[in-house]
Amino acid sequence: MKTNGGYIRKACSCFLGFVMASFICVGCGKSPHRISICDLQGEGEISPYFGQKVEISGIITADYENQSPAGFFIQDNVCSDGIETGISSGVFVLTSRGLDQVSQGDEVSVSGIVVEFSRETMLVTREDSIQIISVTNPLPDLINLDTGILIGVNSTEYEPWEGMRVSLHSAVVVESAAEQGSFLVLPNFNRIDSQIHITAETKGILRIIQDQTNLRLSSVVVGDYVHDLKGLVRQDHDGYILYLIEPESVVLEKSKDSFGVILSEEKSGKNYTPTTSPTINITLTGTPTPYPVDLLITELLPNPKGTEPDGEWIEIYNPGANALPLTGIKIGDETTSGGKEGMFRFPDGYIIEAREVLVIGHKAVTFRSVYGFNPDFEFEDSDYLVPDLIPYLDWSGNSVQFSNGGDEALLLDPWDNIIDQVSYGDSEYSAFQKPVAAPKEGHTLERYPPEQDKNQAGDWRERVGGSPGRLDQTLPTPVIISTPSPQPTATLSPSPSMTYTPVIPSITPAPIWLLINEIMANPAGAEPEGEWIEILNPNNEPMPLTSVKIGDTVHPGDPEGMLLFPDGDMIEPGGG
Repeated sequence: MKTNGGYIRKACSCFLGFVMASFICVGCGKSPHRISICDLQGEGEISPYFGQKVEISGIITADYENQSPAGFFIQDNVCSDGIETGISSGVFVLTSRGLDQVSQGDEVSVSGIVVEFSRETMLVTREDSIQIISVTNPLPDLINLDTGILIGVNSTEYEPWEGMRVSLHSAVVVESAAEQGSFLVLPNFNRIDSQIHITAETKGILRIIQDQTNLRLSSVVVGDYVHDLKGLVRQDHDGYILYLIEPESVVLEKSKDSFGVILSEEKSGKNYTPTTSPTINITLTGTPTPYPVDLLITELLPNPKGTEPDGEWIEIYNPGANALPLTGIKIGDETTSGGKEGMFRFPDGYIIEAREVLVIGHKAVTFRSVYGFNPDFEFEDSDYLVPDLIPYLDWSGNSVQFSNGGDEALLLDPWDNIIDQVSYGDSEYSAFQKPVAAPKEGHTLERYPPEQDKNQAGDWRERVGGSPGRLDQTLPTPVIISTPSPQPTATLSPSPSMTYTPVIPSITPAPIWLLINEIMANPAGAEPEGEWIEILNPNNEPMPLTSVKIGDTVHPGDPEGMLLFPDGDMIEPGGG
């Protein structure tokens, strides 16, 4: 299995090192800040280290390697428990799905990027940025929310315990699990069998999510009590979650006839009790905090030689000064949600470093057979060492296959906004007009210079063979204008002074430097069929062959021959 891994540890250390060597390194480049988890969480809902690379340490309190998203919770025993300081000492660490290095109870040091994803502070890391310090450590004590919080005590509600192990003695169900599988509870610190009034402003509501509700808990109805809750505090767009540690240990107490939960609603100025169990829609203030995502598509091979689409590939580039998490980023050829082409997302936990280039091949084995190395990701599984992109079914359900005659390529951010786009050939995509000319077979479309992004065809050029994983950072060849020094003014006596105005020649085209490297002028057998000539590009950059001629005519009009290379062809550095 390439993704799920397992609990294999020391016995797989050599193989693990080999696998990790093929992944992206989050620890490369700028050294991270060493901080406590309390420093990372900060006093507000958004981390003061948002977008920065940091290093933290603590005890792993829960390991969710086989879930999506995969990761673990880590808690720092030395900073706080949230009760007195109002600052959490726990955080969720989002990882890629590779061989699992860690287990509950391990003390670890972790470096990664701090993000705010679905309103939850997370650390995005790679397995090769996790160092195990010690194993089989006791877990931090459960924080008792019964003494730690009162309903409506502050606007942040459970923010001081986000990512931490907590317990709750008793809670009442205020929305049942009958339809969607999840249910909402309200802590009940002072048990009173009477009506509870719930409004949109009621604070302290927690959600128990569907994948943790066993058959017994999925049958709860409004007014039931649940006792002995133990879990981890999480957050998403809809509010706070109690992520149960031991769902099977929760005690369910069915409601009594005299007990009710009332949805407060203005109707003739009075509260009313619905005849059926109410569905309580809690409106939470605040929206997810997007972070800036600046990525570029820099090269695309839509028409490879050989089997299609196996040999297709696309390249992306991070032009920024900071690393970016790829969690939530999508790439594909479908321009509209619900369309018939493809859109895939990157697996959780991967990072693209500042100034890093990543290549996504359709099939890694085909890509490697051509270029001699693996792409960073693949659309279709062909090699368990190369992570697969995941179909993004909320956008479209088909595969990504670039049409030779014309198509589009798009990058989407975690909120489905378009980050970058390009269209080529006979594409009618209105957001990128006019499209770039479709490349010839075996040629790529390359953004040049790599950071130029005007959303125009002029950002792109055709390249022979392509250069996956490597940007051409050379500046475009400047146009040279030759300006001779002015001649001195000649004075003829006794005639009037005469001024000679220098003649400035027309613009000189950019120089093309190519060499004739070898020639077969007298072949054995039929002539001229066996004749040939070889040219060489001695430069460190590709040279365009557009308008370049070759032949044996010395002067225009001579009776011999001169032929023109076809437009769009190029000769690579060192190529002949």
